[in-house]
Amino acid sequence: MVKSTRSPFHYPALLDPALLDPDAASCEAAKERLLCRLQWRLLPLLAMGYGFGLMDRANIGFAELTMADELCLSASDFGLASGIFFCSYCTWAIPSNYLLSRVGARSVLSACLLSWGLLSTSLGFIRSSWQLYTIRFLLGFAESGFYPGALLYLSHWFPDRAIGKASTIFGLGGSVGAAVGSFTSGFILDYVGGGAWAGWRFLFFIQGAPSVLLGLAALLLLPDGPSSAWWLSGEERRLLATMFAPGAAHTGGAPPPALSMQQAGPVPPLDTSPPWAQVPNMAAAPFPTPHETTPGAEERAHARNPQPGGPQP
Repeated sequence: MVKSTRSPFHYPALLDPALLDPDAASCEAAKERLLCRLQWRLLPLLAMGYGFGLMDRANIGFAELTMADELCLSASDFGLASGIFFCSYCTWAIPSNYLLSRVGARSVLSACLLSWGLLSTSLGFIRSSWQLYTIRFLLGFAESGFYPGALLYLSHWFPDRAIGKASTIFGLGGSVGAAVGSFTSGFILDYVGGGAWAGWRFLFFIQGAPSVLLGLAALLLLPDGPSSAWWLSGEERRLLATMFAPGAAHTGGAPPPALSMQQAGPVPPLDTSPPWAQVPNMAAAPFPTPHETTPGAEERAHARNPQPGGPQP
């Protein structure tokens, strides 16, 4: 006879409220269907945009193989063109998120796609190093708002339990875009172009055009938020709002039980001094040894696990 390995203290009905309430189970299934629908509606467009951004950002490294001789550019010129992109990128990343909350996600994200697509395409017309520096600097401004803005945008659609998966799928678009960009760059440089228009010029034309088309699609298809999504019903909007309610991330929608003062232990006093004044105190504090315990830890352990015969030798 095979003995059951199930613990006698295992009560599935107590651990899963959905087994006690069929309505809770149907509500959870509706939430999962809604989250899946949001992923299919939003993530493909945003992931492709992130992938196109990385492709347009990195294609200068492939174009360097042939454009250096035609424009008489040195390695330091390409290094400056690559670095000046991140100067403007870091400068405008945070203000662009503020602009997104004021103007709207659809306008800002589609403007980013359209502007960097046009700027990347215009790199195919440059004739001097200064034109390269100027366009790369403006390209950093154009691309800076998309990645943080898209993450902020997703946080308004997906609750805490689903934002991790949505962000992962969004970030996967960057890896796919980099891989596709590497493959197509080599093919374009080898088999496209000739005569007055070298292959590196067609590289910028061909890889910049998808961003422009995607920007137009985002302007038409991307809603500013759940309240303006025409493909969501009123019931789905209310269901999405319940997932953002306080305590909705926990099982059954109830907030987690609070610890009592006895379980939590003594609360240390709050140090209100500035961070730089706390460094000497932290450096002078000794590290606890494995045998050291906090005050009252042994008493709490005996209270949780009492031993009738007293401590054993």
